[in-house]
Parts: sequence; C-alpha cells; structure tokens
Amino acid sequence: MNVATRRGFIKALPAAALTIPAITHAAEGVSPVQVMFHRWQSATQELEATPDDMSDAESLPLVQRVCALADGIVDVPSQSMADFVLKLAAHTDYGQHDLSSCPSSEALADELRALVGEITA
Repeated sequence: MNVATRRGFIKALPAAALTIPAITHAAEGVSPVQVMFHRWQSATQELEATPDDMSDAESLPLVQRVCALADGIVDVPSQSMADFVLKLAAHTDYGQHDLSSCPSSEALADELRALVGEITA
C-alpha cells in the first residue's frame, strides 16, 4: 500500500518546486522551450560576468550548467517556429558553435523538417 508520509512529502518538495515555474509559465502562455532558453540565457550571462582570473576549476560548474541547458533544450518539443529559433540560438550559442559535428544535429534537422511541413501543408 502506498501511504503518504511526512518524510515522503518532504522528500518530494524539491521535485514539486521544479515544476511550479513550468506550470506558471505555461499558464502565462510561455512555452517550455522559452522557459529553458531564459534559463540558458541567464546562465550564459552569469558565465560571461565571471572575472577573467577565475580558474577553470572554479568556472567548470557554471560551464557545465550552460552546456547542460543548451543540450537539454533540444529534447523539448518546439511548439512554434519561434521555439525552434530559440533552441537553435541556445544550442549553437548564437552561431558560435557548428552543428555539423553535433550529436543533436539530426534531431534538430528532423524537427525543422516537421515545422516546415506544417507551414507548407
């Protein structure tokens, strides 16, 4: 039997807290891709604001966060062409990174074909 306990409830709070921003944004008409893009953008700005003398070891967690957000945005389905543009901007860091060697390039190409098909159908 699955009985709710206080300990189980407390353990579930962090996961529940992560869903609240997505629910709030969805209610406001903001897509999940837009939410992730803004998170990526914020992390990128934070990385760019780090001091030049910061060691690689110190900046590594932030670099990993930026990369994880850029990679993760590809897995979120676009709800519009605007979403796709945001995904492409984040994943390539506004064209700074080439897609040809990117493992996600095929998934992005498939999504682009589907979006173009919706427009031209």
